[in-house]
Amino acid sequence: MSDEGGGDHIVGVSRSLKKLSSDRDDIVGLIAYGLFKYEQSEWADKTRPARDAVDRHHEQLQSTRIESLRSNAELRLTKWANSLEEQWREQQYQLLARNVFEEASDDIIRTVEKSSSFWKSVGASVVAWFASIVLTLVVVLIWFAPSLQEMIKRAVN
Repeated sequence: MSDEGGGDHIVGVSRSLKKLSSDRDDIVGLIAYGLFKYEQSEWADKTRPARDAVDRHHEQLQSTRIESLRSNAELRLTKWANSLEEQWREQQYQLLARNVFEEASDDIIRTVEKSSSFWKSVGASVVAWFASIVLTLVVVLIWFAPSLQEMIKRAVN
């Protein structure tokens, strides 16, 4: 199957490409041409056409068919662009979330480091130790000194 059939044309030059795409920067037209060639390949695989049928198939590429192929190509490009945009947005969201998390983590670490210096921790531990010793002594004295219990009862009453 040749690239183009029938009529006077230069061998190897696709008239279909020229009909579907204005120039090499016409991305929609180039994709439309790819769609046309893909459909043509499927059609040829199913029907196993003769050479003249292939020529007629190319001649059927008229304005309505061209518009349909270009619309389909535009739709595919739009879907592709939208999916790229969605992927980009998701990546930006993840990057932002990661940055916010890292910044918050750094703030928490700095705050903990400031408020929990070594000497502050040692001082708090020593005070707690003294308080526990005093409390223990008071409980032991009250428990083992019954007369002290009576004195406290009288003082309270």
